[in-house]
Amino acid sequence: MNSSTSENLCRRFSLAELNLATGGFNDEHVIGKGGFGKVYKGFIDNESIAVAIKRRLTSDPSQGQTEFTAEIETLSKFRHRNLVSLIGYCDEQGEMILVYDYMWNGTLADHLHKLSSDDRNGGSTLPWNERLKICIGAGRGLDYLHSGCSIIHRDVKPTNILLNENFIAKVSDFGLAKHLGHDILQSHVFTKVKGTFGYFDPSYFTTGVLTKGSDTYAFGIILLEVLSGRRAVEERLAEDEVCMSIWAQDKIRKGKTDQIVASNLKGDISEDCLKTFVGVVKRCLHLDPKKRLTMTRVVAQLELALEQQERKGTATQKLQFWPFWNRVIPSGSTLKDENEVEVDKLSKAISATAMKEDDVPFVLFGETKDFVDDLFSPRDNGFAGVLKNGEDATIERLHYLPKHEFIAEDSKSLSKLKHENVVELVVCNLDGLQQVLAYDFAPRGSLHDILHEQRGLGSSSNPYPALTWSQRIQIALGVARGLCYIHDKGLIHHNIRSNNVLLCDGETAKIIDPSLWTLCYCMDYSAVNISHPNLRIDHRQGDVYNFGEILLELLTGSKIIDNTRREHHLVSWALPHLGSDKVHKKIVDARLKANYPPGAVKKMARVAQSCLQDEAHFRPNMGEVVRDLELCLGETKSQHSRS
Repeated sequence: MNSSTSENLCRRFSLAELNLATGGFNDEHVIGKGGFGKVYKGFIDNESIAVAIKRRLTSDPSQGQTEFTAEIETLSKFRHRNLVSLIGYCDEQGEMILVYDYMWNGTLADHLHKLSSDDRNGGSTLPWNERLKICIGAGRGLDYLHSGCSIIHRDVKPTNILLNENFIAKVSDFGLAKHLGHDILQSHVFTKVKGTFGYFDPSYFTTGVLTKGSDTYAFGIILLEVLSGRRAVEERLAEDEVCMSIWAQDKIRKGKTDQIVASNLKGDISEDCLKTFVGVVKRCLHLDPKKRLTMTRVVAQLELALEQQERKGTATQKLQFWPFWNRVIPSGSTLKDENEVEVDKLSKAISATAMKEDDVPFVLFGETKDFVDDLFSPRDNGFAGVLKNGEDATIERLHYLPKHEFIAEDSKSLSKLKHENVVELVVCNLDGLQQVLAYDFAPRGSLHDILHEQRGLGSSSNPYPALTWSQRIQIALGVARGLCYIHDKGLIHHNIRSNNVLLCDGETAKIIDPSLWTLCYCMDYSAVNISHPNLRIDHRQGDVYNFGEILLELLTGSKIIDNTRREHHLVSWALPHLGSDKVHKKIVDARLKANYPPGAVKKMARVAQSCLQDEAHFRPNMGEVVRDLELCLGETKSQHSRS
């Protein structure tokens, strides 16, 4: 590999190091193999870190070099919670070896197929909720590639979705990935057809035109596999069932969706969830690539499906207190430097059933470790609390992992963030095994609560009034300033949504969900030795797009996904009106009762429109968004002073 390309990308291993890590590439260490070669489990750095070592086997040194180089460059430049992490590579003596984080739960394919003796019966033990979360994670990874990086994966399939010990999905294998560049008109590329049978986009297969929709099509096939437990292609079945997608789509068209659900999932999936999930499948597999959902919308719909599934059998009383399930007081904790709190153990607390209707149950940090898993269920990751110094806070579990897997430097970076519109974090360690984050307490809840549930944490019989126009523009500006600050600090958020915006003291908007933030490596182009400006991809534009969605929610008062609308997705419904001079008459929240300056509404609508451009190259940076929203606020204040 050319040194000008590889320099500073990632760690370069010697062949001797990897020989030692794999016992001389002993077959006893093989955990996977295919046409590319073999994957070995090994240990590096004095056997302290488990890794997966992928060794390409070829007699021709030039064969596979393009894919090898592409994977190194892609995974070195682009970092995301749902992309596999590349640790390093070895190219000594013509070798092409890649070293990744080891994924303790293998691949999605392992759990869907290899663990089942009968694919037709879907013998995987993965529960439906877990399958949905895996799909959402993989979807987020692909959405990041499409929206933030202009990259098409080109080989999306279950064997390329890895699962760590917490079953967090990681998209892998970027050897066939294609970069679209920054030509503002470019949405596709002509290329030799490559990929895997069963997952080929029919349009790409017949024309050679590769689009982001080609990945979406393959992802739709994965969704069908997740639902049915069957492989994409199964030669041992009858002729009309060999191709799983044709068989499944025929059942869906005939209204026999229940016949494609894996037998061990029957009765576990709520009716609403199944309807939403199958709707996503149908849009992903549309024959016209232009009519397929973007991965952003796929993720949003799958999140809706998960929400619908989790409502099944859930008591309304519990939902009333979302997203803060409990209060905690970490008694006996000590504040340390760098805003770090060491919390020894948790003790059981007052039962929620013993509290009055308007109270929120609380828990004490204290004596026993056994309560940890009861408190943090897989679904309920956050709860409200009070720090020892008396400050209200929210506690969120960031990881439940061995200590070495938590990146301490990243937590320190997050805890140093100081901005009025960004949560202030306190990192808490529980026995060195898991990490939680404490941040500002928001008695009114999230922006999503207030816009769509018409209440915060108060009693359901005493809802908060609808937000005024002035409050909405202040919230929008606050979130924009916070996100601008995050980007200026070299970070990207990845999950800017209304339920990740808290309203704290007064109407101050604060951005949360720090567990998804990662370093924005795009800020330092020299670190990856990029010389061509067209290869300088700005990952922050995915955040900008999501912020545009928040602006739409503030303008319209509507949810991002609403199956009662003709256009289910808010962007599809609102976008055609945003450039209209009469936008304030067409989409503005009726609860405002025309109490807003039309000029300010038009300005905010145009800001939203610019943030929601399909091509990331067109979108503004958050500094520009802040300036535009300040003009909206100025016009709003002028209107109020005249009235």
